[in-house]
Amino acid sequence: MPFLDEQREKAAKWINVIKDDVQSLVVQNHIFWELQKTLRANPRLVATPSVFYEWQAQLFASSMVLSVRRQADRGADAISMFRLISLLKDHPKILSRDYYMKLYDRDAFSQRRAADYFDKYAGDGAEAFQPSYFESDINDLTIKTARLKRYADREIAHRDARRFQDVRIRFNELTDAVQLLEKCCRAMIMSPL
Repeated sequence: MPFLDEQREKAAKWINVIKDDVQSLVVQNHIFWELQKTLRANPRLVATPSVFYEWQAQLFASSMVLSVRRQADRGADAISMFRLISLLKDHPKILSRDYYMKLYDRDAFSQRRAADYFDKYAGDGAEAFQPSYFESDINDLTIKTARLKRYADREIAHRDARRFQDVRIRFNELTDAVQLLEKCCRAMIMSPL
């Protein structure tokens, strides 16, 4: 099997795994913030001390931090958003216009939509993505997940003697990372239909 086909097959498998993980993150994040709205809208609930609320917040934060960390993993065996984006940056022809258009070869409407969608992400008339398209996502992912990864490594997954010195993570940091992963996932899937 030619190299490009091998890489395409790997990317297709990874996209399905990553998409499921990111969709789960998006849903969990949405549920958490909807619950926060409900709590804030009910003054009696907010005023009532509750171990349940603390537990729920800790469980949410731990779960989300580990899931974000998984998508930022650079390890050679990892299936992660970081590695997928890096693969596409190093080999942008994996997702060429020609390959992408063949995925939507059903009818003229599907072809037009696919072309428009490819143009939206790769650039009008581009035959493939430019590596710079992926570089900005790699940089954003690195920046938005750095503290979360460090927190996961030192406080959740392990009890590191160095501990996490940056006080605490904030829920909005998690939300920012989830939104970035969702944006990257949408661009990777590029499903116009």
